[in-house]
Formats: sequence, C-alpha cells, structure tokens
Amino acid sequence: MKSRARVAFVAALIPLLALACDTHNSQKEEAGRLLERISAVDLRAPFDVREHQIEALRELPLKQPAVREARARCVDAHAGLLAAERAQSRARTLLDQTEDGGTRDRAALENIAQTLSLAARTLRASQKAMPACEQRAKELALER
Repeated sequence: MKSRARVAFVAALIPLLALACDTHNSQKEEAGRLLERISAVDLRAPFDVREHQIEALRELPLKQPAVREARARCVDAHAGLLAAERAQSRARTLLDQTEDGGTRDRAALENIAQTLSLAARTLRASQKAMPACEQRAKELALER
C-alpha cells in the first residue's frame, strides 16, 4: 500500500517538476533574447537608429516577470538618454540659428534655456535609471 501511495505521489510530482524546469528554461531563453537586444542598442548610432533599437527592445515579447522588469528599467534608461541627447541637439540648433541671425532675441534665448533645462533633467533621470538596468542585466547574465 505504501509503495502505491509513493508511486502516486511521484507520478503527481513529475508534471510539476517538468513545469518548473520549463519555466526556468523559458526564463533563461527570454533573458538571452533580452540581453541581445540590450547589447544591440548602439549609443553612438544616429538618433533614429537608436530609437528603432530601443523600440525593438520595448516590443520584445516576454512572459517572465524578472525579465520584463529588467527590460522596463533598460528601456527607461536608454529612452531617457536618447531624449536628453535630442534636447541638447535641439538647443544647439536653436543657438546656431540665433547666432546666424545676428540677434539675441530674449524669447529665443529663453527657449534655448528651457530646452537645455529639459535636457539636463532628462539626462539626470536617465543616469539614475542606468545603474538599475546594468545591475538587472548582470543578474540575468549570471543566471544563464
């Protein structure tokens, strides 16, 4: 009787163990895909290329909560950095236009100052988010 109970117990455990192993493998596979997408974001690439790379990272289908959380942190960090760089570029363009026109229009200078302020705030937020992205990516890499 005891052996039948033991056999039934082991038989019931087999699907649970298979499910647990499947989930672990799924997380490893998702982590690998995520790490590939993160490493594909080229910080030296033109803005539009980086925007597509970040969007590809954002749209990566993931089911595992830990991997999804890592993706969210990295998307926030990279998108923030890109937004800050775009704002700085806009400010540079506005400054060049102001200087080319030979005028020091107060409204134009205020617009430049606001654009630079936005760039600085966005850059600080991105710099705060980047270590969390890097930490989660390292953890996922070590779990693989």
